This record gives sequence, C-alpha cells and structure tokens, in this order.
Amino acid sequence: MIQGLRRKFILISLCSVAAVLLVLVAGINAVNAVRVDQKANELLSLLADNQGAFPALNTLPPHKRPLSAEAPFDTRYFSVLLSDTGEVVKVNTRAIAAVTTAEAISYAQKAAARHRNDGYLGVYKYKRVQAEGSTLYLFLDRERELSTLGTFFRASLLISLGGLAAVAVLIVLLSHRVIRPIAESYEKQKQFITDASHELKTPLTIIDANTEVLELEHGENEWTESIKNQVSRLASLTDSLTALCRMEETGTARFVDFSLSDAVREALEAFETPAVTHGKQLQVTVEEGITLHGDERSIRQLVSLLADNAVKYAADGGTVHFALYRQGKHRVLRCENPVDAIEPGDHSRLFERFYRGDPSRSSQTGGSGIGLSIAHAIVVSHSGRITAHSPDGRSLCITATF
Repeated sequence: MIQGLRRKFILISLCSVAAVLLVLVAGINAVNAVRVDQKANELLSLLADNQGAFPALNTLPPHKRPLSAEAPFDTRYFSVLLSDTGEVVKVNTRAIAAVTTAEAISYAQKAAARHRNDGYLGVYKYKRVQAEGSTLYLFLDRERELSTLGTFFRASLLISLGGLAAVAVLIVLLSHRVIRPIAESYEKQKQFITDASHELKTPLTIIDANTEVLELEHGENEWTESIKNQVSRLASLTDSLTALCRMEETGTARFVDFSLSDAVREALEAFETPAVTHGKQLQVTVEEGITLHGDERSIRQLVSLLADNAVKYAADGGTVHFALYRQGKHRVLRCENPVDAIEPGDHSRLFERFYRGDPSRSSQTGGSGIGLSIAHAIVVSHSGRITAHSPDGRSLCITATF
C-alpha cells in the first residue's frame, strides 16, 4: 500500500510539473509566433499602402514606420499584379533573389485559387489587395523568422524536458521522506490492530471456556447462548482484522500460475448447501481453461467472501449468480444477487471497513462489515479492480477484473 501511495505521489507530482511546463512552453511560443506574424502583417500592410514597394521612411508618420530603419533593406518580398481575368499585369521580384518571375506568377495563381485575403504558401506570407480592375498579391519571405521560431520551440521543449527529468529525479529521491510519516502512521496502525487482535484472543478464550462451565453446571439458556454467539462473532472479527492487515503487507503472497476456473468452481461448491439452507439458489457459470498468475489461496478466499456475502444478504428465495469469463485480455469474476431494496448506481462504499449497507440485517446475519474489505485488498494485491453497483435497485452486482 505504501509503495502504491508513493508511486501515486510521484505520478501526480510529475503530471503537475509537466502540465505547468507545457502551459509555459505553449504560451511563450504562442506569444512569440503571434508577434512574428503581427510584424509580418505590419510589413505587408505597409507594402500594400504603397503599391508593393517601401516608401521613404521619413515620409511616414511615426506610428506607421517599421520597427527597424533597415527593414526596406532586410525584407525580402515580391509582388504580382493580376487582372480581373487572371492575366499577369506586372511582376516585381527586385527585392528577392530566390524567386524567379515564373515562380512568382505560380505563387500568385495559387493564392488566387484560395480565395483568401491572406495566408501562407510555404515560407511566404501573402496578402491580397483588391483594386479596380486588378488584384495585387504581395508575398513576404518569412523563412528566417519561421526557422527561428522552430529553433526556439525545439530549444524550449528540450529545456523543459530536461527540467522535468531533473524534477523527476528530485521527486523520486525525496518521495521517501515525504511518505515516511504516512508510512510510520500506517505501520503503527497495523501493529496496533495485530497486537489488539492477539490480546483479545486470550480473554475471548477464557470467556468461552467459562460459558461452557456455566452450561455444564446450570444447563444451557438464552444468556449463555448469547454470550457464545457474541464471543464467536468477536473472535471472527479479530481474525478478519488480522487477515486484512496481513493481506495489505507486500511480499506475503506467493504468485504462481494456476487454474482460475478450477479454483472458482471448487470454492463455490462449499456454498451450495448453505444457499439451500437459507432458502436460496446458487447458479454458477465458469468458462473453462482460464488461468491466472497469482496467489491461489487468496483467490479462493476472495470467491468464498463474495459467495458468503451474497448468500447472507440475497433476498429470500432469490438466486445468486456467479460467472467467470474472459473479456478481451482480462478475466472477469462476477457475482450478482437480488436484494430487497438498494439505491441504483455505484456502491463502492461497501468495500470500506465496517461499512454496512443494511445494519439491521448485518446484525441478524452476524456480519462484521469487513469481509468485502478483505476482498478488495485481495483484488488490489493482484493488480485488479473490483466494483459494486446496482443496475436496477433490485440487485447488487460485484465484479472483479484481473
């Protein structure tokens, strides 16, 4: 349990740090890309206002001047003027050496086919300017800027991954110290339960022996019978608590490959007679050839706990259905029994210690409210999942998936 808690702490911490780094990297790169695109739009607008050429900067108002006085000399661009019929009127490639006249015309025709006022064609950002009888297409070379954006993105991503790796190492190294108080508290709790269970066995044995002596001397009566029942119930509870503590300890189970089909079938055979005695029926459907790598003794105990719970709390005259089958790569053990009244939906609280869905019936049947907790611990120790739900409010279905 403690190791599982430590793994969850590490996973949650790493996911949180990764989410923060992802937001930071995405935000910084998004702002950078917007600024670069905004600068491109400003240059294209400036060119569009001057028929595809840079005007003298000293003739422009300050708010319309480009960011740098060297912009007219650093900016690579070209323009194509097309008539309304699509004929080439004018091509200007003086400010760029990488594009020929034919290539410029091809870019303009592609931009015209898009029917958009602006966009990107490769590394060129274009802008369409409508005029009377013609359309001017301006193309701005953004190869350097896009390359810089890509380099910045890769660098920020690599730095973030490096930072995440460093944080992961620190979290793994420090997680022992973070979890230590919880581990110590949990170990003390388990030790207390184990010690208390052992200490209770002696007085319980003495009470039971004294009760038998009283019955020998004065005969059986309702009081001695009640004492014996309560002693038996308390002894069963202490044994269950001890078993639960041992179940949650790591390394106590012996995992081997065994026939899950045979284990389930043989464990349920012992409940056929008790089911009939309680006025109920037990229906078992087991798919053959299903195996499992786990602790066979614990799995048999799991089946017995589920069967005992179902037989005890099933509605009078009802049928308890047990099924074992494959579902893809998983093995599913399903127990369903009718109940008198239950809320439809999830009932995961049944796996909590000492929780009882119906306290009055639990006291009548001698339930301690810990059997399903042990079942839950067994399934978790096998890396499985167990659920309890009522589909219709008239039945309870407990499903263990391995």
